[in-house]
Amino acid sequence: MKGYDYKNYNVVRAAKCFLDREDHKNCLEIHDKAIVRAIYSKYKPPSDLKSNKRHVLFIGRLSPHTTEDTIKTFFQRYGQIESIKLIKDRKGVSRRYAFVEYKTRKETHRAHDRGHNEYIDGRKILIEYERSRNCKGWVPRRLGGGLGGDISSGQCRFGGRDCSFKKRKFRI
Repeated sequence: MKGYDYKNYNVVRAAKCFLDREDHKNCLEIHDKAIVRAIYSKYKPPSDLKSNKRHVLFIGRLSPHTTEDTIKTFFQRYGQIESIKLIKDRKGVSRRYAFVEYKTRKETHRAHDRGHNEYIDGRKILIEYERSRNCKGWVPRRLGGGLGGDISSGQCRFGGRDCSFKKRKFRI
């Protein structure tokens, strides 16, 4: 859009402007409509979880054939595992991500630091700290939130360890 200072573009401010004004005049264009979806979304993390939220890791990019036993074998080298939850759909097919809970925070940090970008069943895995109970206002990717994104595709969700924020270059 002409006439805007893209050097100071702020995704959150643009989305808020978009939501606050009915006519959307004088609002910066939102690069990723999922941001609007995330702002409208209401997400409440499960309240029945018994795990310690500071000891849980999110494990992503798993092979569809990876099992909880495979995950346990890989992650027990970093410390004592309290629980593992491989997420599956209604048909029992892996959603290709899991949560691993360690006994101590030190073990959690060790697995986070050393296990990231390692391979399980031929797939390079992603390890992040659990966010749904640790970050206020967190909205999962399926609701338009989440981390990651590719600036070349116009997705402006950054902050994950694989796709950290890089200042965008705009022409004025």
